[in-house]
Amino acid sequence: MEVPNHPGHAADAPTRRSGDFPLRDVSYHVTATDGKEAVARCKQNVETGVHPVLLVPKRYIEKATIYADIAGIGDRVSVLSIEDFITQNVIEMSTQQQQDFFSTLRAIVDEYNRRLEQVETDMSLKIELF
Repeated sequence: MEVPNHPGHAADAPTRRSGDFPLRDVSYHVTATDGKEAVARCKQNVETGVHPVLLVPKRYIEKATIYADIAGIGDRVSVLSIEDFITQNVIEMSTQQQQDFFSTLRAIVDEYNRRLEQVETDMSLKIELF
């Protein structure tokens, strides 16, 4: 499946994207904040038949959930912590590929850095594993 690649500063609206990573009928919204601004885009997703997944840092899960409830979409949006989402995916991929966790994580980070170099001007966003 082709995963879109946009710079981190590219807003969804001007690019006509339903989120940071629109994949079929699911749109992923990733933020380092409490998700307050992303909830409006999640509401638009719900109204157009797209399921929004809002990924926020673990410390903001409760706030993001409350914002979704206030917007009337609490039962139609998946609010997940970025940390748990990534961990679960790395474990799943490692199991499927019969590979150790750190090899899988390294491959993901290498792919992230490769994609980042294609579209980003701020190379300080690169991840280094030691």
